[in-house]
Amino acid sequence: MGGAKVGYAHSTMSRDGDRVETSIKFQMKIGRVDNPVTLHMVQGTTESLDGAALGFQSEMNLSVMKSAMRGTVKDGKITIVTTQYNMDQTQVFDLPAGALMSWGLFREQMLRGDKPGTKYTLKTYAPELRLDDAVSAVIAIGDMEDFTVRGKTARGQKVVVTLESPAGSYEMISWVDKSGLPVRSRVPMPGVGDMEMIAADQATALADFVPPEIFMSTVVKAGRKIDRDAARKIRYRVRAKDANGTLETIPDTGAQKVVGRDKQSVELVVSRMSHVSSEPGAQATGGPSEPGASATQSEPQAPARGQSEPGASATGNQNRDRQAEGDQDGSPKDSLPSSQGGTKGGSSPVSAADLAEYLESNLMINTSDLKLVELAKEAAGGEKEPFTLGDKLRCFVTEYVSTKSLNVGFATASEVARTKEGDCSEHGVLLAALGRINGLPSRVAVGLAYVPVFGNQDDIFGYHMWTQFYIGGRWVDFDAALRETDCSPTRIAFAVSSLKNAGMADLSLPLINKIGAIDIDILDIETTPKSEPQP
Repeated sequence: MGGAKVGYAHSTMSRDGDRVETSIKFQMKIGRVDNPVTLHMVQGTTESLDGAALGFQSEMNLSVMKSAMRGTVKDGKITIVTTQYNMDQTQVFDLPAGALMSWGLFREQMLRGDKPGTKYTLKTYAPELRLDDAVSAVIAIGDMEDFTVRGKTARGQKVVVTLESPAGSYEMISWVDKSGLPVRSRVPMPGVGDMEMIAADQATALADFVPPEIFMSTVVKAGRKIDRDAARKIRYRVRAKDANGTLETIPDTGAQKVVGRDKQSVELVVSRMSHVSSEPGAQATGGPSEPGASATQSEPQAPARGQSEPGASATGNQNRDRQAEGDQDGSPKDSLPSSQGGTKGGSSPVSAADLAEYLESNLMINTSDLKLVELAKEAAGGEKEPFTLGDKLRCFVTEYVSTKSLNVGFATASEVARTKEGDCSEHGVLLAALGRINGLPSRVAVGLAYVPVFGNQDDIFGYHMWTQFYIGGRWVDFDAALRETDCSPTRIAFAVSSLKNAGMADLSLPLINKIGAIDIDILDIETTPKSEPQP
């Protein structure tokens, strides 16, 4: 990737009677500023000889502690058990009829032949992308092509596989030999260079290497300075750099509204949100602090003033009074995206059924983990008023994650509770977990956030994750990594997720086609006038 080696993969396929076992081992190491991150995954499938899915197993290490997952197919359903810190969680989903795994896909491709121009769509169950459904795999067979591999000319037939889901698409281009095995594969990664896999002997694949620095090449120039304390509302234009860029998946959230769109650009207005309920007399969801307890509602209380935080920076926990005096109607009641159980856009109320996903346990947010329950109770300190509770939880997580580090890939909340280490994703996941345990429906958002200085660059937007709580009919931003409760309008969300899918396609796919492929224009900034000094 980026012209340098980043890792290796090794896949096998074997038959045992009427079953076929597949396995792939994948390791990748990339630089993030001065902190290399190693991602390690081993995944296998069990399938019948005729290609029916029977189960899978995987082990993933994106941080410090490994997590394991196994899936079993029976009677049209797949039961998934995830394990971490000797704690098991079980989820059951419908498996769409005809959904194929690794061997089934390979078998179907061999049966359909390799005539150039052939194109067809198959359903595949890929747990690394999503757990709760199959995704579509569009396969297009091309011509034989010559290409160069490590200075030598090779030849293979071009095959393009595009995985499509509601969250976006993911394309892999392969050149295969006469037996259908890849000689070379390429995944387009705008901005950082294509990720390419080349057939090699074991010694070459496993040889050590220095990982390339990737993170700083993905930042987007802001083009001007932003006063994060004063900014009240910002109008942005997000532009795709070329005709193949896609911006269709950029969502509306509580703070962010899409106000214009054409083929290659989207205009957004991002507003600083009021921390006063938009529904007079509305009740806030209160918090169970014991595992298995149901969420209850507490009586509405007057919103509290913003709480101060020891050691917080000036860009952190701003005064909520300014919000209450400001843009009350700039953050209308929000609804869930259609891909997450609600209606996209509009202002229809979100039902209890819609919110259930944002209160339940999953692999990334294990609400039954006693360590997390203990931290949630400590952080809340008995608080029930939602905005004040969100502030207390945000301040707690900001200080609790004491080792601010970029060398963690993507840890679960249970890991962060024990290691106290990570970057924005670890802050975001832990805060979402503590909110969920306290009865605040929670999700994470991924996108871009403005920072005045990062690495050796000034005034940039870097890829970022933060937390959203559903309060008073709106999804409200809270950012533990950037020390903000009253969040400035300097974030652009590309995707939101309950983290129900450990494969995280709903987070990763909307980012892949934007990294290095977009520019941002700041069209207008509305600020809060500074108070005149008192005589």
